[in-house]
Amino acid sequence: EQSVSGLGTAFAGTGALGEDASTIFYNPAAMTELKGPQVQLGVHMLKPSADMKDNGSTVTNALGTNTTGPDDGGDPYDVEAIPNFYAAYPISEDNKLWLGFGVSAPFGLANDYGDDWFGRYDSISSELKTIDFSPNLAWGVTDWLSIGGGLNIQYADAELVAAVASPLTVGGPTVATDGQTNLSGHDTTIGFNAGLLLKPMDGTNIGMHYRSGISHDLEGRLIVTNPVDAGGAVTRIGGEA
Repeated sequence: EQSVSGLGTAFAGTGALGEDASTIFYNPAAMTELKGPQVQLGVHMLKPSADMKDNGSTVTNALGTNTTGPDDGGDPYDVEAIPNFYAAYPISEDNKLWLGFGVSAPFGLANDYGDDWFGRYDSISSELKTIDFSPNLAWGVTDWLSIGGGLNIQYADAELVAAVASPLTVGGPTVATDGQTNLSGHDTTIGFNAGLLLKPMDGTNIGMHYRSGISHDLEGRLIVTNPVDAGGAVTRIGGEA
């Protein structure tokens, strides 16, 4: 969901059309197809859904076994607003050289099951955000060939929360005696993209675009809150995701 106009056509041909400033994301070389400076701002509303059901999960410690309920987690997803912004500007009088800048959120997901659902020892909540800042240049080499490319400066932030079962609760762990782990971290990594646009004849555009992979090593901290029966102490250490 990187472009309002692209969504209207199921993103068909976005690498070759160059119809508006969102081509900065799909193929910056096609900025040379624009008639003049453009700014585009869009928001997509995203609503995943899930339905969880407990079929009898249990948790065991040395002093007993207990059911993990009472909550089934419900639908862990909220409505999310996914924004994007693009600006394209010709920096030569003949419109052959263009400067573009894009901001988008290419990946991300968040869910929250609550701290009393049956799967809390695997996950209570998780959140991943990415924001991509992309400066680009395009050059119309000839009337039939344009090239373009730029950087992808990508920020990522993640948080993972899960419950920790008490080893000492008589009858088995309970929500009231659970501890918790909270792992969060962030990272900024730089990638690149490059594209070209061929126009072998009137009415025919051929676009090609490459985007490099980006690998994030998110550095942050792990906060461990021990179960109540184990003292409830809080420990903070370095962590990675």
